[in-house]
Amino acid sequence: MLLKPWAATQPEDAEIWLALGYAALRSGDRFETLRAYGQALRLQPTNREAADELAGVLLELGAPFAAGALLPETPLGIQVRQAGALVAVGRPCPPTHPTPPFRGHG
Repeated sequence: MLLKPWAATQPEDAEIWLALGYAALRSGDRFETLRAYGQALRLQPTNREAADELAGVLLELGAPFAAGALLPETPLGIQVRQAGALVAVGRPCPPTHPTPPFRGHG
């Protein structure tokens, strides 16, 4: 991979590690993807792109709780670890205020 020598010359540049992670993801090398995005996140702990990408790979690998540690809240307002638990358990999650079914116009 052409980016590895570049990362070796500038190991403190998070953008290089993000690019390396993206390239590894595209090539299907999940180990290198985790390593590169993890390094980018270590260099810039508040980098949302690195956290999102790393969480996505962890979810693909079946680790929802590890992904949840990176993404504290979903757009739905529930904790990612809660959503991961629901997926892991495999139970349906009905809404708290169910909407009555549509019966057509009247």
